[in-house]
Amino acid sequence: MKKLFDEICVVGLGFVGLTTALSFADKNYKVIGIDKDEKLVKSLENNKIPFFEPFLNKKLKSLKKKNFSINSQYKLQKNKKYLFFICVGTPLKKNLTYDISNLIKTVKLIEKKVSNDAYIFIKSTILPGTTKKIENLIKKKNIIICNNPEFLREGHAWKDFNYADKIVVGYEKKIVKEVTQIVYGKFKSKILFVNPETSELIKQLSNALLSTLISFSNNFAMLAEKFKGVDIKSAFDSIKLDGRFFGKPAQISSYIHPGFGFGGYCLPKDIAAISKFSEKYNQSSFFKSVIKINRDIFNMQLNKVLNSTKKNSFICFLGLSFKEDTDDIRFSQPLKFVNALIRRNYKNLILCDKLAFEKLKKIYEKKNIQVLKKPNYNSRTKYILCNKDRVFLRFLKKIPHKQIIDLKYTIDKK
Repeated sequence: MKKLFDEICVVGLGFVGLTTALSFADKNYKVIGIDKDEKLVKSLENNKIPFFEPFLNKKLKSLKKKNFSINSQYKLQKNKKYLFFICVGTPLKKNLTYDISNLIKTVKLIEKKVSNDAYIFIKSTILPGTTKKIENLIKKKNIIICNNPEFLREGHAWKDFNYADKIVVGYEKKIVKEVTQIVYGKFKSKILFVNPETSELIKQLSNALLSTLISFSNNFAMLAEKFKGVDIKSAFDSIKLDGRFFGKPAQISSYIHPGFGFGGYCLPKDIAAISKFSEKYNQSSFFKSVIKINRDIFNMQLNKVLNSTKKNSFICFLGLSFKEDTDDIRFSQPLKFVNALIRRNYKNLILCDKLAFEKLKKIYEKKNIQVLKKPNYNSRTKYILCNKDRVFLRFLKKIPHKQIIDLKYTIDKK
């Protein structure tokens, strides 16, 4: 088997970089840690880490004697192939964009220093499109670049790296997949291969979700503070007892997925009510944003359907209740879709829902709209996925992707 790299170089030995370097060294790879900060390098040479992070100090002492070296310069050998992990900072500038100048300088310096094959994995946090932008700056064809974001928590970095829930790699060239499977082969984490833009977005998605959950909690806390009788701790402790957080009966993660907005009887009315109520206390902006986004995503998805169909198109809606596994069609987003198309004189609509079949028949058959329990295949029909019922997912696997409009972001692209 062809040897794809000889040594690993980790550039930037801060919180992320040092954890990365020591973790690979612990897996018996030969690792070089590089940082231009000579004071930091000297400190690490003396087994002193300038920040607290469990396990790292112990690992530094043991691994430095074996297969981990530290330097402020790039001392690369011409006959060797290197795998680089770039962990330099991308601080925020005054205009609220990332300063990627240090990242670009690092890549350009690597290009200057290497003479053999080299693979660059960017761990620095960046925005979608940045990896490709940097790749376009590289002139040497023997350098291949990809995105490999980190998901480390300070205080838990060693555990998060070595027992990660996921390893994300955004790549374009097939060789990156081979390199990834080798270098991460000693870890038992799930590897998710995507394109660079998706990889970059995954990092942003992860952090933005955490920020949103914190602000959501604080928004409610500020509202609750207006009332002397509310025990805020007990209120939030009760939320954490919800079985959905632990997958009983359904995982809370099922709510963390895009579609075309929440519907049904409870969520729309309750968010509207708390939004109106909180206006009295000047705490409604967060709730109003939630409601606005719910409208915006619906309109975006409606335009997607309108732009990809014609008024005489055959369109089959798969799932008309407000969510799967129920026959409740009250305030159903899919039915809002259907009614929007009817108002625009779409004629050849087909509604398919096993559980809500009888309710739909009573309403729509008098409007000359076909109602089915199970979907039938027709090469002229567009199929719009509105919920993730297993019957629909099995059906859609068998038909051409060009006939599917997936409003639930559930079907893998072929």
